[in-house]
Formats: sequence, structure tokens, C-alpha cells
Amino acid sequence: MTSKVIVALGLLLATAAQAQLAVSDKAIVRTGKLLKLDVHYPHTGRAGMDRMFSGLAAAYAAGGEPNRPDPLDLTGEASKGANGGWMGYQVRRNDARMFVVQVSTNTYYAGHAHGMPDMISFNFLMPDGARVELAELVDGPRGLARVNSLAIAGLSRLPRLQGVDPKYIRDGAGDFRNFAWLSDALELTYEPYEIAGYAQGELKVRIPLAELADVIRPDPRAPAPSFACATARTAIEHTICSDAALARLDRRVADDYRGWLAVVPAARADEKPQERQYRQAEQARHDAQLAAQRLWLAARDKDCAGGDKACLILSYRARQAALAKTPR
Repeated sequence: MTSKVIVALGLLLATAAQAQLAVSDKAIVRTGKLLKLDVHYPHTGRAGMDRMFSGLAAAYAAGGEPNRPDPLDLTGEASKGANGGWMGYQVRRNDARMFVVQVSTNTYYAGHAHGMPDMISFNFLMPDGARVELAELVDGPRGLARVNSLAIAGLSRLPRLQGVDPKYIRDGAGDFRNFAWLSDALELTYEPYEIAGYAQGELKVRIPLAELADVIRPDPRAPAPSFACATARTAIEHTICSDAALARLDRRVADDYRGWLAVVPAARADEKPQERQYRQAEQARHDAQLAAQRLWLAARDKDCAGGDKACLILSYRARQAALAKTPR
């Protein structure tokens, strides 16, 4: 193990109990004929964090869910019972290096068999409280590929997933939205329907940080775009590699594009006419999305050739908005 890896691992494993944040509970509770709402969220005394948590709680209480736009339907018939909304949280780490909290919700619609659980995770670097993403903690595509491989292996060993099609596990394992960077391990959480059905429940995979030692970034605050900064050549690439926020925007646009890019099934000699029609439609969609990405990149490179930061921000935000409107 190199000295660089040892330093990186040591920085992220270290803890100091005396630096813990004092966390108190805040709540929004409403009870009526058509809605029972019980929302709890943390208060840390850190303005930036607290705005994030209180905003999330207020949005959920108003009818929105953390990761889905579907509102709570308050117009249902009272005879079916009350709709329900619950939000709670768990502080997973609270030390000198990081503050990690996971917020869970469960939304229940009257007359349904069960509620719909959801989760959103927050990992903050201390002492400044900057929110960090997994791609900034591990070394780009190489690090994420390692996490993905270990996640697939861990999920495949879970008794509750025995008999589940391995393809579902492979397809779902790469959703790292709900991660907790603990003092000794990376923990990944998968909500129902991300990999398997509701009956399999919430799934967790714990990866010891020792297994990631050689892909942990020495400085998670350093810019981490979708490409390796060591190979940056153009003025645009150098600008992106000099600004952490712009690098994050570059990575998110790349992730959004990959997420929306149509996956074309392989042609088969025995495919039926409707299967061939579907494959051809997906191929056309894939080609159109690829062409749109190339057009945007060409426009970005022309308009922002000098590497102007403001120009790049506008270009990336426009592409992000366009991708959000792209039909699946």
C-alpha cells in the first residue's frame, strides 16, 4: 500500500468525538380526516445544513416526496381512511471528519396494501459542512467501478435475493444515491423496487473502506469531473478541473446522459416481429440521443472555447434542463 493511499485512508477513517454536532429534533405533525402527517428532521445549528433539512421537511409536508414528484392526494374519500405521511432520520456518523444522516419517508395512500418507502442520504465534510458525493470520495470511474463490483457481490450474497434474476441485481447495484460514508465502511442502501420487489424490503451492502483503500481520493474537495483531470488538454477541460462546482456539474450532466441513453437489445435470429420493432425503435432513440449529445458538445466547445467559466455553467445547465425533458 503506497503512502498516498495510507494518508487518504487515514484522513477518512479518523474521528474525534469532541467535534460532534449537537443534534436536536424538529417536527411537523398534522392530523385530520384525510391526512395524518408525522414529519421529523434534524436541527444541527449549522445554517446551511438546517436550511436543507427544514426545506426537505416542508416540501414533504406540503405533499412532495424526496425523490419523486408525486404529491400526496388529499382529495380521496374519507370512507377509505386517511392518507399518511411519515418522515424520520438516522444520524449515521457525527465526528470531526464527516456528518452523515439518512432521511426516510413512508407515504401511505388510503386503500392501498402498503406504504411507499423512500430515502435520501446526506454526507457532509466537516468542519465546513460541504455536501459530498460518492464520486468525489472515490477515484472517478475506476473507484465507482470498484464500488459497483463489490456492491453486486454483496447483494448477490443476501439471502433475500436468492432466486432473483442476476440482471436485476446488476442493473440496480449502480444506484449509489443512498450511501453512507462511515468511519470504517461504505454502506449502500437500496429501497424496495430498486433491485427487487416490496417483499424483499430495504437492502443494505456494507463495504469495508480497507477494500477501497487504493481508490479513495486524498482530497474529496478537489474537482472530480466525468473525465480524468490528469489528461486534461483543452482550455475547457482545464477550467472544469479548476473548479469543484463546475466539475460536479460536468459529472452530473454526463450521468444524466448515460441514464437517459437508450439501451438497445441485441438482435436475435429468432426474434418476433414486435421484438424487432421494439429493438429498431430503441436503436432510433439511442441514435437521436447520441446525436443530441454530440451537437451540444460541439456547441459547448465552440461557444466556450476560451474556457470561460460563466459560459460553461450556462451551457451545462441548459444541457441538464434539456436532458430532464428528454422522453424515455
